[in-house]
Amino acid sequence: MTFGQKVDFSLTAVTDLPLETITLFIQHTGANAPFSANVPFTQAEDGLVAAEQTLTAQQLGLPPFTTITYWWEVATADGTVIPVPAQTVAYQDDRFNWKQLMAEEGGTAVTIYWTGEELETGGVAHEILRERLPRLKAILPLPSGTLLPIFLYPSSADLRAALRLNGHDWAREHVNPALGVVMVTAVNSKTARDDLSRPLPHELAHFWLYQAAGTHYETIPPWFKEGLAVWLEGDELAAGERVLATAVTQNTTIPLTELCATFPADREALADAQSAALVSFVQVRYGERALADLAAAFAVGEGCETAVSEVLGQSLTEFEANWLTAERPRPAAVQFFRENGLWLLLLLGGFVIMGLLIFRPKML
Repeated sequence: MTFGQKVDFSLTAVTDLPLETITLFIQHTGANAPFSANVPFTQAEDGLVAAEQTLTAQQLGLPPFTTITYWWEVATADGTVIPVPAQTVAYQDDRFNWKQLMAEEGGTAVTIYWTGEELETGGVAHEILRERLPRLKAILPLPSGTLLPIFLYPSSADLRAALRLNGHDWAREHVNPALGVVMVTAVNSKTARDDLSRPLPHELAHFWLYQAAGTHYETIPPWFKEGLAVWLEGDELAAGERVLATAVTQNTTIPLTELCATFPADREALADAQSAALVSFVQVRYGERALADLAAAFAVGEGCETAVSEVLGQSLTEFEANWLTAERPRPAAVQFFRENGLWLLLLLGGFVIMGLLIFRPKML
């Protein structure tokens, strides 16, 4: 096996029965159905049977770090089919010497892989995971025993090469969660916290949504996918605060009906910021229970309008209007009074008391 290039399969057996066909079946993570191929074979006079098949990673559509399960079926000349027990093999990126940290986090089996000599890199990733995972589990619990493999590549170029060698690529610089693995970049232990603090929770949210939704993942509204991912970062609005504030002030926000279907390619920064603000608004205004109910509704394939109506008790238009009202800046005088009203009332009360003392009637 050569990562990103080829996988060799071979079968050796001894039988006196004349054989008709030998079929190889291959199943891996992310494949909807097994790959199958009739394999040429030789059968010597002494009954020795040999079959070999070489397939490229692209032919199989192999995701990096998947588990390959393969088996053979041998058909004799009289039509009898003899199954050979299945075997499994890990398809690993052997270009690196991976270190490994394994942990169990509330029913989730976590395995973190990283390169280099520093032991701290894996520990930093584990710390971030322990900080963010409970927040995500409260919104969208998964079955106990869910496997969470995390690979920390030493550079973005290395990560992308691992994907492209196997016929995959980034989508908006994110790894397809259907691959069943979280892949991010950590250059070294000194910068690991900065490298991982945002992308690791972000990719974790997409991975988690896919595990919960399965085939319904693609129908989850883009604003909820991206908004939840940024929400998990723990810094919902900071990155896009200015672009969002400008759009709200100028009435140029993206219609929510559009964000229910797609992200406009020419306004991705605003789409990200707006999505994060919408998810944050649901949590603050309606509570985490509502956010969890929305996630559950989308995970079973409910549409954008239906889920919002059922969970929040309002139409999509009303939800968007309420969010915009909360986002719009208040008039300066109103904002000043909201921020300083208590002190103004105390000051006014002081003046009233002083006035009463100064101008109180004199006793005769």
